[in-house]
Amino acid sequence: MRSEFIPLASEFTSVGSEFIPLASEFTSVGSEFISLASKLASGWSEFISLSSEVASVGSEFISLASKLASGWSEFISLTSEFTSVGSEFIPLVSESASGWSDFYTLASKFTSVGSEFISWRASRPLGGASSSPWRASWPQGGATFTPWRASL
Repeated sequence: MRSEFIPLASEFTSVGSEFIPLASEFTSVGSEFISLASKLASGWSEFISLSSEVASVGSEFISLASKLASGWSEFISLTSEFTSVGSEFIPLVSESASGWSDFYTLASKFTSVGSEFISWRASRPLGGASSSPWRASWPQGGATFTPWRASL
């Protein structure tokens, strides 16, 4: 039996000697797999970091867009207020123009009346009983004659 055991042990040794390089290969492949997994984990970490930065930039962009929308809203509100003030101002200007037109018409009438008065006054002689229109019709009874005394 011992003689049978030696070839069998030799077979096991031979298989074992082939197994050791194979195990070494597996160890090498495992080492490369671990290195690759480490690089992959590092890549995922960088990807997550980059995604976080993109999300942060997106958040800032949304905040900026919100502020811009708020600014447009305030601008539209301000424009609306200016339009409202303008719509109140236009009737005021119109009323003012109408008032100036009325004033000009009145001033024109005063000028016309004043011009007629000057013209009338220029056509009358200065001094004497005939210088005023109401005295011209009075009788020539003297300087003391007044209409209310004549009726007594």
